[in-house]
Amino acid sequence: MKIAFLSDIHANLTALKAVHEDMKQHGVEMFIVVGDVIDYGVNVNECMEYLILMSQEMSMHVIKGNHEMTLLDDTELTFCKAKRHRCPHVHTFSHKD
Repeated sequence: MKIAFLSDIHANLTALKAVHEDMKQHGVEMFIVVGDVIDYGVNVNECMEYLILMSQEMSMHVIKGNHEMTLLDDTELTFCKAKRHRCPHVHTFSHKD
């Protein structure tokens, strides 16, 4: 089984789509996101939705990164833009299998 590890996506939808295409070309069956899907880029919601779409093609596991911890756990870390500026494009949603 081929497994891909993704990290530090930081709301870069263009890069995520390119990596997804590469994963498909290499026959990846499972991917693990090891954190930092959000922050820095402007496509937070789109990246989250695209990850859900990807999970319909291959098995997905997600580990909360420090940027997600900052947003969700109310931890004070000065580097997290989503926390510092309360970005309106950051939303929480859930996916049901």
